[in-house]
Amino acid sequence: MNRSTPPVLAVIGPSGSGKSTLVRRLAERGLVRLHPTYTTRPTRRDEQRPGAAPEHVFCSEVEFDRLERSGHFFRVARPFELPFRYGLPRFSPSPAGPVDCVMLRAPFVEDFKALVPAVVVYQIEVDAERARRRMMMRGDAAPVTEARLHRFGSELVAGRRLADRTFVNDGPLDDLVNAVAQDLAA
Repeated sequence: MNRSTPPVLAVIGPSGSGKSTLVRRLAERGLVRLHPTYTTRPTRRDEQRPGAAPEHVFCSEVEFDRLERSGHFFRVARPFELPFRYGLPRFSPSPAGPVDCVMLRAPFVEDFKALVPAVVVYQIEVDAERARRRMMMRGDAAPVTEARLHRFGSELVAGRRLADRTFVNDGPLDDLVNAVAQDLAA
């Protein structure tokens, strides 16, 4: 990695914490260059119009298999024992422009740091009940919500150990986005 290349921003946090919404807003403001994860999960209601979910590339199992075999992904996971797979593509951080940004799960941060040593980790937190309501509002089925909440506490604790900064998403979304934007500018 070029020493003048700024660190990559890794946004972590339990399901329902607001990671996706945050990185969408940061990308809309031109503050981050988002590197989307590929996933085989179905789109949610708010992700169905083109461009609505720049943090994900939705693909079929067949396409995901093809990409995985070709070495396209840095890491592949099937979190929460759900049937959906996620893959983070390999990329090279850019020395100029917006901050490169990825969304990760806490268990994958150390592996990512081995590939991209200059990483700043921001954890987004929310209480479990608020996360449950958000998941239900976005249309997650009850079994999917329960599977994601099953590891909520352990993921929160793991993320706290890894995070360079923690932001609590318990107010208006613009407050969170502004706080993260201000920190990125510092």
